[in-house]
Amino acid sequence: MSTTVRHLVEEHPVNFVKETRYMSASSKDWANKYHPISNLIVRTSVDNNGITWADFGGSFLPTLRDDEVRLSLPANRPNRRIWRMDMEADAAAWFHTEVSNVVLAGWIEQPTVLQASEMKALDENNVKEIVDTTYSIGIKRHERVPMVIGEFKRGLIDRWGWQGGRLSAVQQNLSRELRGYAYKYSCLQMFCFDGMTLLILQFRAVKIDHMRDAKLAVDCWVIPRENEGGTTLRYALYRLLAQGFRRCQGLSAELAEVGGVLPDRREFFSGVPLWLAKDKKLERRHPYGYYRDVYIGSGRLYWAYEDKAITDQQGSWVWDSVGFWEQQVYVDETTDEPADVPTDEPTGEPTDEPTDDEIYD
Repeated sequence: MSTTVRHLVEEHPVNFVKETRYMSASSKDWANKYHPISNLIVRTSVDNNGITWADFGGSFLPTLRDDEVRLSLPANRPNRRIWRMDMEADAAAWFHTEVSNVVLAGWIEQPTVLQASEMKALDENNVKEIVDTTYSIGIKRHERVPMVIGEFKRGLIDRWGWQGGRLSAVQQNLSRELRGYAYKYSCLQMFCFDGMTLLILQFRAVKIDHMRDAKLAVDCWVIPRENEGGTTLRYALYRLLAQGFRRCQGLSAELAEVGGVLPDRREFFSGVPLWLAKDKKLERRHPYGYYRDVYIGSGRLYWAYEDKAITDQQGSWVWDSVGFWEQQVYVDETTDEPADVPTDEPTGEPTDEPTDDEIYD
């Protein structure tokens, strides 16, 4: 029975899994040149009932109106079947069937996200190492960039070691490998799934070269496959993809003046412009309180103030990204008439008002 993406990302997979407890390894020689992760910011908590909860609000950008469009799209539950979780390929098959395919129903066209296995890094330096799975998006014609990358293992992730921020030698080797993939793919949102635990990492690098810093802060979420009543793997993957999309949006545009002020740079891991404050520190908040919202007609980010888009001297909106899908005409379901969303480049007041919690802290 068809339902919506929003409904299904809140559900846990229900198909039975026979677990063999097989364990794979992580000992790639090329990864030894990367530092192990040592500065973890753990964003999951476990309550007294053993249920794991993920906090995405402290490190991911807030959901915007295009998220509402994606989450409202139709989706279907996976077919009923029985799983045998043994090898890495079993973990990958389960994840794609029970988690990824469900979530990707929301990423079919706004924007269109392509999931591909063993996709080479889009790098002019001819990177030899290949990550297991890539979720990519088109920015310019014939050009794709990774939103999220993922690696599959089997029984390797020490859930409590990562949750407690204490990595054994085996887990440090794994962290070297994951850091290496993130650097080689220039993709700072990634996951590792071993059949029992989903490990999500966000490398908080302002510049890509910061990935080589041993003390680089890394956001970390550790979510078990069996987590009834807690955060679902589907919701976690959706939020990870949304964060990767925001990064791609921001990095697609050149820095430009907003309210007469030019940003100092962008955070590479988030795509958010950084402004030089009076104390000479960099911060996300614009000096005059301007903030970004998304135009759902094409997926472009624009600058707004007090619930209105700000405009330049020609009366056009001030953009902070390129468009990511063709101009859309939305239909008001109550009247079956086109909704008030412009199909040409808009000027003046946006058709939907941003909420207060959409201002980036």
